[in-house]
Order: sequence, then C-alpha cells, then structure tokens
Amino acid sequence: MLRPHRTSLFSIIAILWLLTPTSTPAQQAESLAILDLEGRGISAVEAASLTDRLRNALVRTGGVTVVERGQMEQILGEQDFQLTGCTSNECAVDVGQLLGVTSMVAGSIGKVGSTFSIDIRTVDVQSGRITHSLWRDYRGEIDGLLGIMPEIAAELVSAIMAAEPPPTEAPAPASIAIITQPPGATIILDGQDAGTTPFDSAELEPDSSHAVSINLDGYQPVDTTIFAETGQSYELNLSLKRLMSQLTITSTPPGAVVFMDGRRLSPTPLSLSDVVPDRQHWVSLRLYGYQQADTTFFARASEHHRLNIALQPVRTAFATPPAAEPKPEAPQQGPQKTMMPMKRGRGMLWMGLAAIVVGGGSYYIYTYGLPWGQPPGDGLRVGNPPSVPSQ
Repeated sequence: MLRPHRTSLFSIIAILWLLTPTSTPAQQAESLAILDLEGRGISAVEAASLTDRLRNALVRTGGVTVVERGQMEQILGEQDFQLTGCTSNECAVDVGQLLGVTSMVAGSIGKVGSTFSIDIRTVDVQSGRITHSLWRDYRGEIDGLLGIMPEIAAELVSAIMAAEPPPTEAPAPASIAIITQPPGATIILDGQDAGTTPFDSAELEPDSSHAVSINLDGYQPVDTTIFAETGQSYELNLSLKRLMSQLTITSTPPGAVVFMDGRRLSPTPLSLSDVVPDRQHWVSLRLYGYQQADTTFFARASEHHRLNIALQPVRTAFATPPAAEPKPEAPQQGPQKTMMPMKRGRGMLWMGLAAIVVGGGSYYIYTYGLPWGQPPGDGLRVGNPPSVPSQ
C-alpha cells in the first residue's frame, strides 16, 4: 500500500548531518550509500548481514561519508521508494539522487560449489557510469566472508581517493585586435613585441590583466591595461596624438608683435607648446620705430626651438629749416615713388629707400643718395642752403 508523499524535517536534518564533512578532503569529495548486496546462492538475511559489515568497514576507513541503513530506509520510505529488487545501475542512480549522495555502492555475493564470489562496484550518481569495480573469491565457510569485508572496503576507498578528477574544459581564450590612425605603430603586448598596426588578432590568457603599449615615431605613446574575460573579443581603435614642437621667441627690445605663418600672436617674449612639427614656419616681428624682422625655422617633434632676434631701428632724416619737405623716393627698380612728409623737420626712412629729394620755398633742390639697403645710423641731416634762390 502506498503512503502519502511527505518528507520528514528530521530526516532531512539527519541526512545533511551524515553528509557533512568532518575530517578529510576525501569526505568532502565522496559521499556514499550502499544497496544490499544481491544474494546468489545465499539467503537474503546472509546478504544483508554481509552488506552491513561492508558498510561499517567503509565508515571505519574515514575516507568517505556513508549513509547508514536505517537513515536510508526512512528517507526512501517517506518517498514511497521500494528497495526490493533494486540492483541495477539505473535503480542505484535513482536512490542516490533521493539520498543526495555522489556515489552508490552495489554488487552481489554468489556461491559456486564451495567458493564464494564477491563483486562490488561504485556508480556515479550524476553520470550513471561505473567508476570503480573489484571482486574477490573465497573458499570456505560463509562466515569467513565477514573477515574479508574490511579488505574490500579499504581497497574500494583507496581506489576512490586515488581516482583522477574528471577532466575540465580549458577556458576559452580571449582575443584582441588593435587599429591605429596613422597605422604602422609598434605593439608591445605583455612585454613582448607583437607586431605593428593594424593588428588582426592575438589570443589572451583569459581572466587576467594584460599590458598593451603602442609606439610610433613622432606621436605620443599609448599605455593601457586590458582585463580579458573568458571567450571575449576586444578591439582597440586609437587616434594617436602627434608630438608637438616648442618655440620660445624673444626680441631686443621686447614687446614686438609676433606673426607666425600669417597669424598674429602675442608680443615678445612668447612661448608656444603646440607648434606643428616636420615643417618650416615663417616668423615676423614688428615694432614701431624698428625694422620688420623676418626669419624661418624648421620644427622637429619634441624639440624646443629658441629664436632671439635683435631688432634694428629705422634711419631718421632731418630737414633744415624745418619747413623744408624731404621727399623720399623709392629705388628705380621699385614699383612706385613714395612721399614721406616730415613733421618738425624729422621723418623716418625705412630700409629700401634709395634717395631723398629735399626742396621747398625759395631753396634749391638737393638730392642726397643713400645706398640701397644701407643699415640705419644716428640719422641723416639734410639742409637747404638759404643763400641760393631756386629757379
């Protein structure tokens, strides 16, 4: 008669207590329950007694955790599970799942003539496969089998503890791809040269950190760390930053306005940290009362360039008397003539003037030649002799 399905709280607590590891690592790895050995040529009572002796011998080894007979019967009874006739591997797996153990022990004791044959096997509850098996033949009285059960238990536990753990799959490697703009950068991966960009793929040890360094001449280096998770793919797409040049411009006297590549900048002294490298730059300095100074320089990456420019004052012309009007003329090869009226008898002559024509009122006109490009001096005095009338 089937009883209603129920589970005793006491039974659950008891079986958990029995399966709790108390001493050795093997106890944590293996918990066993034993089905009654099948009797072949011996009585069921004799088979049950020999099963109990084997169970006790396994417990005494201290190498495994064993569920006692009474506890097995109580739990299986509460689940309406009948042990009668349960000798197959499939039935052993069902019992093991109900008891919550990792392995089941099953087997048989047979008699042929005056010889007893003992066959024992362990069945993995999760996979259903036989993990260990052993046999013994004994010739003599049946009670002599009680003495060899401890030997069988010791050999069985030794085989269980010596068994290799089931193979585990190696974690899938991670991978990385690296692209840079511009390409051609050198890649150092975990301290090893890995090639240049674009870099298609490299396997990384999973679940660990990896150092990546990227270097290209004329560009700032990139250093980063990647934590590679199992089976993941990573891509680094980097725009490398150029290494700029530095420039310091000073002038004597200071305060000259700086023009660089046609762009007006601040007065001198001036410091720049973002000068584009690998090209020639034009620099012009302008300060009132001084000649414009022009120069060029070739900027190189990561270099600090310094320009110290001494400005030259412009030439001054004086007219006597002050009412006279000096008329600077451009050189013959110049595009046109220029007039530079003087105030209070003084005017500035810029580099490039070739002659000064002075005249006015009742005075003769005098021409004073100036060499083309003559450097400035303290001034050129131009006078009109008042005693000679003009015609």
